Amino acid sequence: MMTAGWGYLLMPQEIFSLPDNFQKPFLFPICIPTTVTIYDIKCKGDSVYFTGDFNGLLTIFGNSNTNINTTYPNKIFIAMMDGSGNVVWTAADGSDNEISALSIAVDDSGSTYITGNFKCVFTEYSQAYGNGIFNSVGYRDVYVAKYGLTGQRIWERQFGGPGNDY
Repeated sequence: MMTAGWGYLLMPQEIFSLPDNFQKPFLFPICIPTTVTIYDIKCKGDSVYFTGDFNGLLTIFGNSNTNINTTYPNKIFIAMMDGSGNVVWTAADGSDNEISALSIAVDDSGSTYITGNFKCVFTEYSQAYGNGIFNSVGYRDVYVAKYGLTGQRIWERQFGGPGNDY
């Protein structure tokens, strides 16, 4: 986890496998106003996908700066970068309660899937369905969400039991 300030997150080749046309080590510049955690990174073809959670405004610096934000205090994000390190798309969702995006996968058609957990109510998802949906059954529940080729959220599902689910 990185905290207040700004800087570069250095991703050496030994941490994960980058496509051959990526500059190595991969220099990922980010601005971190409060806290950000990148939990998972996946490479597919010439692209790299990553997900995590943050508070405040997250800025990815590149050929043009990309700001990621929602109106809620707790936020998850997904980003896709091309082989040159340019941001192709980003997506963010938020909640009044604790949320995390812990894992990411990309299928052969380019759709992106994230999974994570939330505490109490996942506000933004709950508002799409109405009261009682995306409210945790126990203390924490898990979710999976699918995003399209340009970062638009397509669907989301909740899973949980009476205890903590991770």
